[in-house]
Amino acid sequence: MTTNLSKVSQKHALLLAPFAGHQGHLADRRARRFCNWLTDAGFGVTVVGALAEPHVNHPPPREYLQVSDPLRSWGAPERIGTNAVRARHEGSVRYVAARNLLVPDTAMPWSVACAMNSRVKAAAARSSIIVSTSPPESPHLAGMLISRRVGVPHVVDLRDGWIDEPLKEQIAGSGIRRSLETSLERAVLTHAALVLVTSNEWKELLLARMPSIQSKVHVLTNAYKGRSYPNSAPVTPGNQLPRLVYAGRFAGSRVSREPSPLVELLKREASCSTTPFEVRFVGEMNGSEIEQIDELGGAIRHHGWKVVRTGVVSASEAQYECNLAHGLLLLSTCHGSLPSKLFDYMATGRPILSMSPVASATWNTCKQLPQAWQVDLNGNQQGSGAHQSFCAFLKSQPGSALPPEFQEDAIGARFRELVDSVLSESAQATPSTPSLHNHTD
Repeated sequence: MTTNLSKVSQKHALLLAPFAGHQGHLADRRARRFCNWLTDAGFGVTVVGALAEPHVNHPPPREYLQVSDPLRSWGAPERIGTNAVRARHEGSVRYVAARNLLVPDTAMPWSVACAMNSRVKAAAARSSIIVSTSPPESPHLAGMLISRRVGVPHVVDLRDGWIDEPLKEQIAGSGIRRSLETSLERAVLTHAALVLVTSNEWKELLLARMPSIQSKVHVLTNAYKGRSYPNSAPVTPGNQLPRLVYAGRFAGSRVSREPSPLVELLKREASCSTTPFEVRFVGEMNGSEIEQIDELGGAIRHHGWKVVRTGVVSASEAQYECNLAHGLLLLSTCHGSLPSKLFDYMATGRPILSMSPVASATWNTCKQLPQAWQVDLNGNQQGSGAHQSFCAFLKSQPGSALPPEFQEDAIGARFRELVDSVLSESAQATPSTPSLHNHTD
């Protein structure tokens, strides 16, 4: 399927995103932002995805090209209410086999097909920049091959670490698989004109292994679009309890994250708080997580507290739950990763209880947020600031001003600045390459 491209635009970008249109997929949100930022700068954008009917509009100067996924891993997304969420195939025999055999990931067949597709080649030939975002990582390999073929710069966006704190268990330790993927990562990043990572801590991890690429590695965090709810504290109707909300999965893509540290902290909060709360866990859970959450409900019931599990909901419904919360709960076990939900939480202005390792990306970012109350995941430091409990903290912080440095417009301006720098360097070899800042309507 192809959506016609406007002929008005003279600048063009190619974006490789097998997940385009999967509205519940965090990668789709990142790809949409790239589209918006490039379009605002006068670029036509060709999005290459796997969906036959992506549930997203691509008005000119945008174009959508479908390259079918041989494994059908990126099939039609499931639908909950009026929103699409990504289909999951983790349990199928085919997916499990592909996950263990294909390097670097199950999107490799799609990436090979993408690199060989004649329509993609034609779009690349008229592009001045190629952008790929991960995970999955294999679109970076397609981007590198296409970039070499047509001679335009390649922007690699690493939303998660490839080798550093990897999502895939197969490369978490040493071994042939890790060595092979390390070589692939080095080839991609050495060729790239620009490498984007989502935190300073992740940048440090990457450069500790590959100091030679220091000049091309830059931080581009996630972002929030704007305040998602008025600054005033939510009003608790009738006999309902004030709410604490945890949104999203626990294990999810990172098997190391489980709810037990947060469960134990909530037990302590319930024992010392004079105000009972309803704790809502919004999103999908596995069997072990459900057992722990239900055990929490039994443990804090005699304090007047209540636990609710909603199950799977759409992204908009999850944000609505966050907007109605009196406080928000965050758990991060990683050093380099900044959870995407942190930025959704920021947008509410609500108090955030953040559990993370000291000096991690989450810890250092939350230090900048007046709305955050931090707890060391390793138990060395309990609570931050003058308040000894989160419940006491949120009574004093019903709402906070939003940090402007993480607002979508600010992050978009930084992205355009970095891309403009890449195009300026490319222009030395190709003087006709346009600048992002020289665009006029």
